[in-house]
Amino acid sequence: MEPYLNFSISTTWNSTPIAQRLNFSLEAGERPGSTPTDPPIPGLTVNMDLPFFGVDPTPPGPAGQPTDQLWDYEVFEIFFLGPEDRYLEVEFGPYGHHLVLRLKGSRQVVETLLPLQYTARRAGSRWTGQAFIPWDYIPPNLGWMNAYGIHNTSDSERRYLALYPIPRDDIAAAGQPDFHKLGYFKPLNVSVLYPAGWKQPLPQRWASNRVAAPLQETPVQETPVQETPVQEIPVQETPVQETPVQETPVQEIPVQETPVQETPVKETPSQETPVEET
Repeated sequence: MEPYLNFSISTTWNSTPIAQRLNFSLEAGERPGSTPTDPPIPGLTVNMDLPFFGVDPTPPGPAGQPTDQLWDYEVFEIFFLGPEDRYLEVEFGPYGHHLVLRLKGSRQVVETLLPLQYTARRAGSRWTGQAFIPWDYIPPNLGWMNAYGIHNTSDSERRYLALYPIPRDDIAAAGQPDFHKLGYFKPLNVSVLYPAGWKQPLPQRWASNRVAAPLQETPVQETPVQETPVQEIPVQETPVQETPVQETPVQEIPVQETPVQETPVKETPSQETPVEET
């Protein structure tokens, strides 16, 4: 059983040697559970001793919190790869910022901005850091890894470093730095950090490709809104009192018929005037 696995980045991404090496190590670790009665959480501890270039600006946001697009600043990165192209990308900054992503397939992110126990300290031209990565973050059957560094130079050149660089024969085909070329990763055997017969804990977070809830995430605490139940006031219906209509009986006035008096017509006998014949 080995106490540490030591590594040193000594080249750029395209196999050019560098003067200042990036040193780091892996060791078996654990941290206390969420409560005193919970069992310890197993994982890997990463120890870093790296040159501090100090040309890049400080990333936004508070130290100790996940920082998106941390690769745009001075950063150190480790990739842990398992079968079926499932891998974990962990990024560390000299100011205490970090970024953790789970991926399935090259550049295919299934979860990001995971919380992490991480501290960093700068001292002159170097910086040191230590991080604890739970096994629940790491893909099952871990078997390969790579590590990288990114920083600006004094002449504003972006510099990319790699533990396992692209071979010189493949540089022309590669064209530009790409840390997600999984075929250039090399084997990693972490079982040497544990007693004989040790098996990697089964990570529940990798049981599916669905986004899982971040482990012990402590962002801004949202205060739940207490909804005041609306009390419905029953409407008291006042019954309408119907006033009966009093019908006044119509008094029929009898019509007095006046008898028509018929005046007898006196017939006057007509006198015929004799016509004289001429």
